Amino acid sequence: MPTIFLILGEFFLTGLCAVGGGIATIPFWQDIAGRRPYWFTQTQVGDAVAVAQSAPGANGTNMAAYLGSFAGGPAGAAVGTAALMTPTILVDVLVGFFLRRYKDAKWLEAFMRILRPVSTGLILAGVASLFAIAFTQGTVDSTVSLFARIDFRKVPVFAVLLCSLLWKYTKNIHPLLLLAAGAGCGIIFKL
Repeated sequence: MPTIFLILGEFFLTGLCAVGGGIATIPFWQDIAGRRPYWFTQTQVGDAVAVAQSAPGANGTNMAAYLGSFAGGPAGAAVGTAALMTPTILVDVLVGFFLRRYKDAKWLEAFMRILRPVSTGLILAGVASLFAIAFTQGTVDSTVSLFARIDFRKVPVFAVLLCSLLWKYTKNIHPLLLLAAGAGCGIIFKL
């Protein structure tokens, strides 16, 4: 099967299953990288997160374009982005219809109560994957313990950035200063 159709299928399923936004897509990208390493690597997934966070637009679509370009060039970027967005558009239209038509229905209220923790769990899984990408030495070998995979040079950077983030919310520091602090830590620790 041509790669472009495989990209369409993989990215469509990611868009359909990743309830919770762009961060919730990270475990799906990692799964694809594990099954199709000739498309993109785990390291490139981490790079996609960094690029998506720093570029304007939605994180999920930015990651789809970035990773799709590795899998299939410009056509892969276009098809991957469209495939990721299509389920969201369809589900949003259907949910809007049901919410408007059955807004007082008990079953819809029960469904929404179930959906909230599910989407929260998927977001937390994405955050956990993001931490694994950020703090490990690039290996995803499950036979190696997590402790052995941690790049301890990155722990002080995380601590400094966490403290500066907490300080920002208590002292109202401009975000560009935090960005500069993060860049400085990266240079100091040679990351």
